[in-house]
Amino acid sequence: MFDGRYIVWDYDNNDRIIKRTEYGDTRNPKTALVTTYQWDNRGRLSSRVLPDGQTIDYRYDGFGRLSEIDDGQWPLVWQYDKCGRITQEHQGFSSQYFDYDPAGRLFRTRMPDGNILTYHYQGENVSQIDLNGQTLSSHQWEHGQEIRRHMGRFGELTCRHQFDERGRLRQQTLQLHQTLSKPIERRYDYNVVGELTQITDNYKGIKTFTYDLKSRIATASHKPYTGLTLSDKPGYDDVNGYRGYDEQFRFDGADNLFSHDMPLDSLKQFEVSHAKTSRQDDSPTPQHKAQHVDGQPAVKAIHANRLMLWADRHYQYDEFGNLIRERRGKRQHTEHCFTWDGQHRLIEFKKIRHYHDAHDPQFHETVVSCYRYTYDAFGRRISKTDMQTGDKTLFFWLGDKLLTECHADDANFHPSVVNNERDKANNYRCRSYVYTPDGHGFSPLAQINGRGRGGEIYYYFNDHLGTPQELVTAQGEIVWSAVYKSYGNLAIDYQTVPQPLRLPGQYFDEESGLHYNRHRYYDPHCARYISQDPIGLAGGENAYSYVANPISRIDPLGLNEVCPGTKAIGVPATQSKNPLNPVQQYDAYGNEIVYRTMSQKQYEKFLNTGVMPATTETSVSPVLGYSSKYDGVTIKITVKPGTFSELEKIGIAANSAAAKELPNLSTQTGKWMDTNTRFKVEGGQMTTQLGQGKGIEIFNKNIVHFEKVQ
Repeated sequence: MFDGRYIVWDYDNNDRIIKRTEYGDTRNPKTALVTTYQWDNRGRLSSRVLPDGQTIDYRYDGFGRLSEIDDGQWPLVWQYDKCGRITQEHQGFSSQYFDYDPAGRLFRTRMPDGNILTYHYQGENVSQIDLNGQTLSSHQWEHGQEIRRHMGRFGELTCRHQFDERGRLRQQTLQLHQTLSKPIERRYDYNVVGELTQITDNYKGIKTFTYDLKSRIATASHKPYTGLTLSDKPGYDDVNGYRGYDEQFRFDGADNLFSHDMPLDSLKQFEVSHAKTSRQDDSPTPQHKAQHVDGQPAVKAIHANRLMLWADRHYQYDEFGNLIRERRGKRQHTEHCFTWDGQHRLIEFKKIRHYHDAHDPQFHETVVSCYRYTYDAFGRRISKTDMQTGDKTLFFWLGDKLLTECHADDANFHPSVVNNERDKANNYRCRSYVYTPDGHGFSPLAQINGRGRGGEIYYYFNDHLGTPQELVTAQGEIVWSAVYKSYGNLAIDYQTVPQPLRLPGQYFDEESGLHYNRHRYYDPHCARYISQDPIGLAGGENAYSYVANPISRIDPLGLNEVCPGTKAIGVPATQSKNPLNPVQQYDAYGNEIVYRTMSQKQYEKFLNTGVMPATTETSVSPVLGYSSKYDGVTIKITVKPGTFSELEKIGIAANSAAAKELPNLSTQTGKWMDTNTRFKVEGGQMTTQLGQGKGIEIFNKNIVHFEKVQ
């Protein structure tokens, strides 16, 4: 049961799912969505029949590896080498090819547009990327973090990163063409608990942030410098009176963001429910205290966390929680209509204008625009078509990352009528994306417009999240630049080259103003998704929310929030230089990594509650090898930046070695477990004893992620 909907699974005698039936909140069996599954005699999925009747077939090679998925429209095919690595991937009519070096690392790839990328390594890190035999970028690393990047065939652009002792980004510098422009510099400042409080940009001004007690964003502001310009062109003035912004945020008990963008005396309000999404009834929930916008009531409670009213926008949903209609503007003259398939994927967007003239009191309507979207068997968007002009864009992927988009202006063109693969590609204008090799995953490095050595290359300069801030040529000319508000909508921007990438994993659709976010569509204006989380409660109790702290968290797949900077949460990016530091490993944005071994019963409790249970001393170690010496289940735990600094404030040195290492700690003896933490040097490392009170409370509230190691 999920917000009035419920799902029924049927199994065969081998405990394999053979049928999935999803009922909407009306519980009408006539509108239920039924998916059936078939399995081969080796227990592998062989086919799926979707609610609309479409069949997806799965085929495997002689080694049991998935080799083809055929949905009847956009086949996906893979070929492997003798080591089981993918060497070819075919998506629709396009192909990608992969070569590996003797160490098993990706060495060369041919992209869907025909461009060839070659990777060079120094140790485990990428030291250089070539595009069609010429240098695209070179990279220098220190302690697993990229500290310098040269871009352009001759290294015309230089990007430098400086990190603090906890591995957090402190300063970025992009040196543009030395004879034309001053460098772009950004500095990042943090408070004592590791929250980002200020970004100082020498071009754009100063952003400041505050947080509530749950580390959710509370306020954000941008103060531009006098004479702000987003371009480096002499005399260019694009601010149009822009004076910055002040945002204030409030959340309800279910972590719904229900007000933002305006001072508290004139709030834009979100009409949402205090109810958790796990409610099993449709009864109204307690009303918010009334607020008003432009003299009109702005808030009333509803169920299921669905946004019904925001400022001048009114929303309507289908029985599965998908947004189907948005009316906005004076007298709701503008209407956005959304159509969904049986897998809750947006397949059509239509913008309608309602109007009447002085001679006819009846309302009329005209379709301003209409776009249709299609997806592959993995749910990745593969096409966008303007139904009025016939213009089509095709999308090709590398896993979950957008790799290439191809645009065709000919309404009569269809790839299936072209026989040669090269001819198919040549009928399109292609734009490809290369991503940084620093573990960000969704942080772009370069945009390539066109194929071969004649293609135009632009370089990205991203912020701490991996969000594009500037796009520049190799000669240092800024061709795109923007100032974002906290939840990803643009406060102001400048562009001479299209740049659709927004928050990590998001692609801006100009027709709707939405961001395509892999599994869902995100509305940056109200900081919510327009459909429910496809992974249900596994993505959190609020099925529509983005993240509570967009200054330090991202959701690149539209499924659940993660910390930026690593391909997976908790992957170490830096190592402490001091072997007795209470924390030895940090990910790229300062999250702290420690280990603990516990009993199976304690682990199950941890898994079910997300709260690490206390024992007598409740010790954690910065070293996996030390923690794993004990019997039980070893867990890797990732906590927020500054957690151990906070623990040190109530810390006691348990022995002289710890006192020498941490001279500011008290050395008092006696009862400590309820009010203090203890630090103890043993086995060549520093154990942190959290106790049973204040220490374990601080630790638990800062847990970002945990996983079983062994």
